[in-house]
Amino acid sequence: SNDNMNLTNQIQAQEYLNKQLNERLAQNELQFQEVQTKAHHVYG
Repeated sequence: SNDNMNLTNQIQAQEYLNKQLNERLAQNELQFQEVQTKAHHVYG
């Protein structure tokens, strides 16, 4: 039915957004670790 299609599309869009957010989060964590490492060398 049409309702099922709409739900399927919504779920797929949500999964796509979740994937993008997770990738950005992973990048942020890497950058944060880099900053921590640099700060360690400067202030440690």
